[in-house]
Amino acid sequence: MMKDFTLQIIGHRGASFNAPENTLSAIQLAWNLGIKKAEIDVHLSKDYQIVVIHDENTKRLTGKDALVKDQTLAELQDLSVCLKTGVDKIPTLKEVLETIPIESTLIIEIKCGKEIIPILEREVANYSFDALVFISFDYEVISEVKKSFPNNKSLWLLDLDYTKETEKEYVGIESILKKTKQANLDGINVWAGKIADKNFVEAVKTANLLLYIWSTNSVELTKHFLKLGADAVTTDRPKWILDQL
Repeated sequence: MMKDFTLQIIGHRGASFNAPENTLSAIQLAWNLGIKKAEIDVHLSKDYQIVVIHDENTKRLTGKDALVKDQTLAELQDLSVCLKTGVDKIPTLKEVLETIPIESTLIIEIKCGKEIIPILEREVANYSFDALVFISFDYEVISEVKKSFPNNKSLWLLDLDYTKETEKEYVGIESILKKTKQANLDGINVWAGKIADKNFVEAVKTANLLLYIWSTNSVELTKHFLKLGADAVTTDRPKWILDQL
Protein backbone atom coordinates (compact mmCIF):
# COMPACT_ATOMS: atom_id res chain seq x y z
CA MET A 1 0.00 0.00 0.00
CA MET A 2 1.39 3.40 -1.02
CA LYS A 3 1.93 5.96 1.72
CA ASP A 4 -0.12 9.16 1.52
CA PHE A 5 2.22 12.14 1.85
CA THR A 6 -0.55 14.74 1.35
CA LEU A 7 -0.45 16.06 4.92
CA GLN A 8 3.35 16.35 4.86
CA ILE A 9 3.71 18.73 1.92
CA ILE A 10 3.16 22.49 2.35
CA GLY A 11 2.62 24.81 -0.62
CA HIS A 12 5.10 27.68 -0.15
CA ARG A 13 3.25 30.99 -0.67
CA GLY A 14 0.62 28.84 -2.36
CA ALA A 15 1.63 26.93 -5.48
CA SER A 16 4.16 29.66 -6.16
CA PHE A 17 6.15 27.89 -8.86
CA ASN A 18 3.12 28.08 -11.15
CA ALA A 19 1.41 31.32 -10.06
CA PRO A 20 2.48 34.64 -8.49
CA GLU A 21 3.44 34.02 -4.84
CA ASN A 22 0.95 34.84 -2.08
CA THR A 23 -1.80 35.78 -4.53
CA LEU A 24 -5.28 34.29 -4.61
CA SER A 25 -4.25 32.59 -7.87
CA ALA A 26 -1.36 30.75 -6.19
CA ILE A 27 -3.32 29.84 -3.07
CA GLN A 28 -6.42 28.69 -4.93
CA LEU A 29 -4.25 26.69 -7.32
CA ALA A 30 -2.70 24.84 -4.38
CA TRP A 31 -6.13 23.89 -3.05
CA ASN A 32 -7.37 22.95 -6.53
CA LEU A 33 -4.38 20.63 -6.95
CA GLY A 34 -5.39 18.77 -3.79
CA ILE A 35 -2.74 20.30 -1.53
CA LYS A 36 -3.91 20.16 2.09
CA LYS A 37 -1.48 22.70 3.58
CA ALA A 38 -0.58 26.09 2.14
CA GLU A 39 1.68 28.77 3.63
CA ILE A 40 1.31 32.54 3.27
CA ASP A 41 3.06 35.65 4.65
CA VAL A 42 1.28 38.59 6.26
CA HIS A 43 2.03 42.25 6.99
CA LEU A 44 -0.04 45.16 8.31
CA SER A 45 -0.98 48.04 6.02
CA LYS A 46 -0.94 51.70 7.07
CA ASP A 47 -4.64 51.47 7.94
CA TYR A 48 -4.16 48.27 9.98
CA GLN A 49 -5.44 45.76 7.44
CA ILE A 50 -3.75 42.38 7.24
CA VAL A 51 -2.37 41.87 3.74
CA VAL A 52 -0.74 38.82 2.21
CA ILE A 53 2.74 39.62 0.91
CA HIS A 54 6.22 38.36 1.77
CA ASP A 55 8.46 41.41 1.49
CA GLU A 56 8.14 44.55 3.60
CA ASN A 57 8.56 46.48 0.34
CA THR A 58 6.27 46.06 -2.68
CA LYS A 59 9.00 46.61 -5.32
CA ARG A 60 9.95 43.00 -6.11
CA LEU A 61 6.36 41.94 -6.59
CA THR A 62 4.76 45.03 -8.14
CA GLY A 63 7.53 47.31 -9.37
CA LYS A 64 6.55 50.10 -6.97
CA ASP A 65 9.21 50.97 -4.39
CA ALA A 66 7.11 51.43 -1.24
CA LEU A 67 6.91 49.98 2.25
CA VAL A 68 3.77 47.94 2.93
CA LYS A 69 3.31 49.63 6.31
CA ASP A 70 3.26 53.07 4.65
CA GLN A 71 0.50 52.16 2.16
CA THR A 72 -3.23 51.89 2.80
CA LEU A 73 -5.09 48.77 1.75
CA ALA A 74 -6.62 50.67 -1.17
CA GLU A 75 -3.19 51.80 -2.34
CA LEU A 76 -1.79 48.28 -2.06
CA GLN A 77 -4.70 46.70 -3.92
CA ASP A 78 -4.36 49.27 -6.67
CA LEU A 79 -0.99 47.70 -7.55
CA SER A 80 -0.67 44.89 -10.07
CA VAL A 81 1.42 41.82 -9.43
CA CYS A 82 2.89 41.27 -12.89
CA LEU A 83 4.65 37.95 -13.29
CA LYS A 84 4.79 35.27 -15.97
CA THR A 85 1.20 34.13 -15.41
CA GLY A 86 -0.33 37.58 -15.85
CA VAL A 87 -1.85 40.15 -13.53
CA ASP A 88 -2.94 39.63 -9.94
CA LYS A 89 -3.45 41.71 -6.78
CA ILE A 90 -2.11 41.72 -3.22
CA PRO A 91 -4.91 39.97 -1.29
CA THR A 92 -6.13 40.51 2.25
CA LEU A 93 -5.98 37.76 4.84
CA LYS A 94 -9.80 37.77 4.87
CA GLU A 95 -9.86 36.94 1.17
CA VAL A 96 -7.42 34.07 1.63
CA LEU A 97 -9.24 32.68 4.67
CA GLU A 98 -12.39 32.35 2.58
CA THR A 99 -10.60 29.97 0.18
CA ILE A 100 -9.62 27.32 2.77
CA PRO A 101 -11.31 24.01 1.92
CA ILE A 102 -12.67 21.65 4.57
CA GLU A 103 -9.94 19.60 6.29
CA SER A 104 -7.19 21.86 4.94
CA THR A 105 -4.73 24.05 6.83
CA LEU A 106 -3.46 27.58 6.19
CA ILE A 107 -0.04 28.30 7.68
CA ILE A 108 0.31 32.02 8.42
CA GLU A 109 3.81 33.46 8.66
CA ILE A 110 3.81 36.75 10.55
CA LYS A 111 6.36 39.10 8.99
CA CYS A 112 5.67 42.14 11.19
CA GLY A 113 5.50 42.79 14.93
CA LYS A 114 3.14 42.02 17.81
CA GLU A 115 0.83 44.87 16.76
CA ILE A 116 -0.83 42.47 14.31
CA ILE A 117 -2.10 40.11 17.03
CA PRO A 118 -5.32 41.93 18.14
CA ILE A 119 -6.38 42.32 14.50
CA LEU A 120 -5.51 38.70 13.81
CA GLU A 121 -7.67 37.63 16.75
CA ARG A 122 -10.71 39.37 15.24
CA GLU A 123 -10.16 38.11 11.72
CA VAL A 124 -9.69 34.42 12.50
CA ALA A 125 -12.21 34.13 15.32
CA ASN A 126 -14.59 31.95 13.29
CA TYR A 127 -12.01 29.46 12.06
CA SER A 128 -11.27 26.11 13.67
CA PHE A 129 -8.01 25.48 15.50
CA ASP A 130 -7.02 22.85 12.93
CA ALA A 131 -7.48 25.25 10.00
CA LEU A 132 -4.76 27.68 11.04
CA VAL A 133 -1.11 27.33 12.07
CA PHE A 134 1.12 30.30 12.94
CA ILE A 135 4.85 30.69 12.28
CA SER A 136 7.36 33.51 12.75
CA PHE A 137 11.12 34.09 12.81
CA ASP A 138 10.61 36.56 15.66
CA TYR A 139 10.70 34.61 18.94
CA GLU A 140 8.88 37.34 20.89
CA VAL A 141 6.14 37.55 18.27
CA ILE A 142 5.52 33.80 18.04
CA SER A 143 5.57 33.56 21.86
CA GLU A 144 2.83 36.22 22.09
CA VAL A 145 0.88 34.54 19.29
CA LYS A 146 0.86 31.28 21.26
CA LYS A 147 -0.53 33.11 24.30
CA SER A 148 -3.30 34.63 22.19
CA PHE A 149 -4.03 31.40 20.29
CA PRO A 150 -3.25 28.62 22.79
CA ASN A 151 -5.22 26.00 20.85
CA ASN A 152 -3.60 26.69 17.47
CA LYS A 153 -0.24 25.20 16.56
CA SER A 154 2.56 27.78 16.59
CA LEU A 155 6.09 27.09 15.34
CA TRP A 156 9.28 29.13 15.61
CA LEU A 157 11.02 29.68 12.27
CA LEU A 158 14.80 29.30 12.20
CA ASP A 159 17.40 30.11 9.52
CA LEU A 160 20.11 27.76 10.83
CA ASP A 161 22.68 27.61 7.99
CA TYR A 162 20.58 29.47 5.40
CA THR A 163 23.47 31.96 5.05
CA LYS A 164 27.01 32.06 6.42
CA GLU A 165 25.91 34.87 8.75
CA THR A 166 22.98 32.94 10.20
CA GLU A 167 25.13 29.83 10.54
CA LYS A 168 27.47 31.82 12.82
CA GLU A 169 24.46 32.73 14.99
CA TYR A 170 23.39 29.10 15.50
CA VAL A 171 23.27 28.47 19.26
CA GLY A 172 22.77 24.70 19.23
CA ILE A 173 19.70 22.49 19.32
CA GLU A 174 19.47 22.27 23.14
CA SER A 175 19.12 26.04 23.49
CA ILE A 176 16.52 26.12 20.71
CA LEU A 177 14.48 23.34 22.29
CA LYS A 178 14.63 25.02 25.71
CA LYS A 179 13.29 28.33 24.34
CA THR A 180 10.64 26.52 22.28
CA LYS A 181 9.37 24.72 25.38
CA GLN A 182 9.51 27.88 27.53
CA ALA A 183 7.08 29.61 25.17
CA ASN A 184 4.82 26.52 24.99
CA LEU A 185 5.36 26.41 21.23
CA ASP A 186 4.39 23.31 19.30
CA GLY A 187 7.58 23.00 17.32
CA ILE A 188 10.14 24.57 15.02
CA ASN A 189 10.27 25.23 11.29
CA VAL A 190 13.86 25.07 10.05
CA TRP A 191 15.91 25.64 6.91
CA ALA A 192 16.58 22.54 4.81
CA GLY A 193 20.32 22.68 5.39
CA LYS A 194 23.07 20.51 6.83
CA ILE A 195 22.54 21.56 10.45
CA ALA A 196 19.15 19.81 10.35
CA ASP A 197 20.82 16.40 10.33
CA LYS A 198 19.77 13.06 11.83
CA ASN A 199 20.83 14.04 15.36
CA PHE A 200 19.06 17.40 15.11
CA VAL A 201 15.81 15.78 13.96
CA GLU A 202 16.02 13.08 16.64
CA ALA A 203 16.48 15.74 19.33
CA VAL A 204 13.37 17.60 18.18
CA LYS A 205 11.26 14.44 18.00
CA THR A 206 12.54 13.23 21.40
CA ALA A 207 11.32 16.55 22.82
CA ASN A 208 7.86 15.75 21.39
CA LEU A 209 7.90 18.81 19.16
CA LEU A 210 6.76 19.26 15.58
CA LEU A 211 9.43 19.73 12.93
CA TYR A 212 8.64 21.50 9.67
CA ILE A 213 11.28 22.03 6.97
CA TRP A 214 11.52 25.04 4.67
CA SER A 215 11.94 25.25 1.74
CA THR A 216 13.04 22.97 -1.08
CA ASN A 217 11.99 21.98 -4.58
CA SER A 218 14.24 18.92 -4.50
CA VAL A 219 12.56 15.52 -4.45
CA GLU A 220 15.71 13.97 -2.95
CA LEU A 221 15.85 16.49 -0.09
CA THR A 222 12.14 16.13 0.58
CA LYS A 223 12.48 12.34 0.79
CA HIS A 224 15.56 12.75 2.98
CA PHE A 225 13.81 14.94 5.56
CA LEU A 226 10.61 12.88 5.61
CA LYS A 227 12.67 9.74 6.13
CA LEU A 228 14.52 11.41 9.02
CA GLY A 229 11.16 12.12 10.65
CA ALA A 230 10.17 15.67 9.68
CA ASP A 231 6.44 16.28 10.01
CA ALA A 232 6.17 18.45 6.89
CA VAL A 233 8.28 19.96 4.10
CA THR A 234 7.56 23.28 2.40
CA THR A 235 7.96 23.62 -1.37
CA ASP A 236 7.05 25.96 -4.24
CA ARG A 237 6.02 22.88 -6.26
CA PRO A 238 3.72 20.93 -3.92
CA LYS A 239 1.81 18.92 -6.53
CA TRP A 240 4.95 18.00 -8.50
CA ILE A 241 6.74 16.92 -5.31
CA LEU A 242 3.73 14.87 -4.21
CA ASP A 243 3.58 13.15 -7.60
CA GLN A 244 7.30 12.26 -7.35
CA LEU A 245 6.84 10.88 -3.83
